Amino acid sequence: MKLKSFWHSNGQDLVEYAILVPAMLFTIIVIIDLGRAIFHYNTLTNISREAARFAVVNPCTTNKDDLKSAIEDLPWTVGINLDNIVFDEPIYSHCTFPLPPEYATVKVTVTSEFQPIPIVINFVDIILSLGLDETISLYSSSTMHLERYEAE
Repeated sequence: MKLKSFWHSNGQDLVEYAILVPAMLFTIIVIIDLGRAIFHYNTLTNISREAARFAVVNPCTTNKDDLKSAIEDLPWTVGINLDNIVFDEPIYSHCTFPLPPEYATVKVTVTSEFQPIPIVINFVDIILSLGLDETISLYSSSTMHLERYEAE
């Protein structure tokens, strides 16, 4: 008897799977895309820190082209399109030597565009009606102190 009732189900399981499978797949895609965004932001933070360090080591002579060339060969920039990264000019708070006792600082800001998986951004845009673009701007900045330095 149990076998007979199993074969005579009315399709409830099929309906449940038809509802759950797309929702689960979408959830997995969103989690993967969120991981990609976190990776992109973390790499952008490392780039801004390395660029600020380069600007600290080469005080008052660094421009944004120097910053970009300084980070091009670093291994952890894999997966990031460096052509889309925009460096602001390093901002030096003080550039006369010898530096005053309160250390001068340098601030480097880096901007990049992150492109989420299209199905995710389209679904969120349809549900929330936010008018989202296809890319998301990510910013990172690093501020470091110049070491006390005596000009020769």
